[in-house]
Amino acid sequence: MNTDSVPDASRRPKGTRAAFTLLELLVSLTVLSLLLLLVFSMIDRTQEGWAASEARVSQFREARNAFELVTRRVSQAVLNSYWDYDRPNNSATATPTAYGRHSELHFVCGPAGSLNLPNSLASHGIFFQAPLGYTADQNLREHNLDSLLNACGYYVEYGGDSGYKPPFVLEIEPNRERFRLMEFRPPAEEMGVYEVLKDVYKTNSNKTTLYKWFATPVGEEVGKSKKEFSRPIAENIIALVFRPKKSELETGIPTDIAPNYTYDTRFWQQGSVPGTLQKQTRNQLPPLIEITMVAVAERSMVRYQQINGETAPKWADGLFQGTANDASYEADLKTLGDRLKADNMDFRVFNETVGIRASKWGED
Repeated sequence: MNTDSVPDASRRPKGTRAAFTLLELLVSLTVLSLLLLLVFSMIDRTQEGWAASEARVSQFREARNAFELVTRRVSQAVLNSYWDYDRPNNSATATPTAYGRHSELHFVCGPAGSLNLPNSLASHGIFFQAPLGYTADQNLREHNLDSLLNACGYYVEYGGDSGYKPPFVLEIEPNRERFRLMEFRPPAEEMGVYEVLKDVYKTNSNKTTLYKWFATPVGEEVGKSKKEFSRPIAENIIALVFRPKKSELETGIPTDIAPNYTYDTRFWQQGSVPGTLQKQTRNQLPPLIEITMVAVAERSMVRYQQINGETAPKWADGLFQGTANDASYEADLKTLGDRLKADNMDFRVFNETVGIRASKWGED
């Protein structure tokens, strides 16, 4: 018998093995495909989560930047108050009987309706003076007068943006109806508080006269010269709330000092305001202000308008108008949130209590 034709494993070259079978290759490829599918699926979900997170952060970035600007500006408010004679009944000829705080400047905040702001909806406004150093005079700019006083204010307005866009932009992007956080900041040479108050400083007057320095330019139509003192700094801001407070040293808990959210350093000139409030706030800045701002996402606003049209939504109507204590504030904030959730709105609440550095609060 010839044994040379019989295969012998011992006669294979050293270092070699039998190849994979087709079944083994198929199984290996299947397992590899499943692993790759799992990896790609995880990467895809991670990218989607990152994109959603980034989109959420970016859509509120404008609101966050605007909120930081408001808190910073409010903390810079000044009155430059001083002590001088107080005369009975504010009579210029009466013999002075005491000393009192005096100032030519003005700080006021409260519901927009109480501030004579015709173009603003149910939210709050705040108006004051601060050393912002802004001027339209080129000669003054060259002298680096960074401490020039400017009037400043913030309020919420609903309307179109055609007046704030150049014509070529309007051809690409038509007018959009939105809530907007507006900044009122005329140049130093246009600070009307001196003009308005020069004739009423020593006499009682109503708020229509006292608020004219900001309410008149703010209330003008877009395109008017005085309206140019206002500019939008953020869109889709549906509520802006201010709560002036003082710090209680005994308890460490800030106490509200603004009935119905309204605070005015010239209450003393308004006869309808209780005498205790006139005395407490007269030419005196509040030590603390709690600022709350509510913003909605642009995509939510677009979806809402596609369904309901461009008529101004009433989410904040009737809210933050009553007694300014913790209970009513929290109840109104919850009501606002419930209204927004009912309309499937994506929103965010910004809140911070800031100190006014120039405040020299004292109980007279």
